[in-house]
Amino acid sequence: MLTTSSSKDKAGRLRELGTDAVIDYVADPKWGERAKALTGGRGVLVGLLAGARGDESHTHSFTAGTCREHAERRLVPSNPMDCRHRLWWPPGMDPTTLLADLEVSVATADFLATLPAKTLAELLALPVLEVPKKRIAQELESFFASEELDFAGTLVVDVVPTLPATGDVLERWGTIEAWLAQHHPAEREAFRAPAREEEIAAAEAALGLQLPLDYRSFLLVHDGQDDGGAMVWTCTLHPVGRLAEEHKEQLGLLDEDFELDASEVAEGIRPVQYSPQWIPIGTSARGRDFLSIDLDPADGGTRGQIILTAVDSDAHQLIASSFTELLSVYFEGLQNGDVEVGAQDD
Repeated sequence: MLTTSSSKDKAGRLRELGTDAVIDYVADPKWGERAKALTGGRGVLVGLLAGARGDESHTHSFTAGTCREHAERRLVPSNPMDCRHRLWWPPGMDPTTLLADLEVSVATADFLATLPAKTLAELLALPVLEVPKKRIAQELESFFASEELDFAGTLVVDVVPTLPATGDVLERWGTIEAWLAQHHPAEREAFRAPAREEEIAAAEAALGLQLPLDYRSFLLVHDGQDDGGAMVWTCTLHPVGRLAEEHKEQLGLLDEDFELDASEVAEGIRPVQYSPQWIPIGTSARGRDFLSIDLDPADGGTRGQIILTAVDSDAHQLIASSFTELLSVYFEGLQNGDVEVGAQDD
């Protein structure tokens, strides 16, 4: 069985609940329909955000800290599908088997359900694990490492041919914008109107920091994204007027007694909970993952690099060497499915 520290209690609760515990997806009915669509009729989602509807009978499904907090505080992300803590299992499958306690994205759980392996031992014994998305591979690698599991097989990510975005920030955005106009025009419209020079100057004054020139140039084209717009790792880019507020909020969360596991911090990033020299330019729909510009990198890093941090993880990931490079990462993700947007329009 794929386990975490709470797996026995959770599996027991699920056995008591049975498939009757499956509920629609919280406040907005469209997410219930999307949840059904994502499983392709092959599985069911236990609605970990059920507490948002005030239905206390389901709050005992919230065993992971993040999910319990969602229930108690009635938090509903703008995109509930971004809640990473999910319980999922196909109809008829005993919840003590492979997917019972795997807290991953729906995409990863849905992928695992397609495999012949139905137990952890069978999964670890697979000689080759062909994964359709890089993000799924990263989730599995992270899980194997955190649980000290030895997967002796080969993890292969299907390589999807992609078009490159090259040149400076405006040239790369031009390539991306043309592609979005053809394939996902609604996503293109999620990028906001240009910021004004005075708005950018006001943000820099409030931050006490100077924004990198490439990011500044992008803001003069698009002032971030509307809520729910897709960027890397499900984050949405903030408008420039929110940067100082987000920065202040992050500084206010600093805990002097916080102990960070430096082994989970990527090379070139300082092993700190948060730095006054970080500028949070994007936040995930669950509100716990932050895309930031790092103006004070560690040895081996690059000033202006883009990093990803989370309040419920010690991991600090390097996403791109600059905002310009972030656009290329975004474009690649759009094409290979790592960045999830609406149904393709062509």
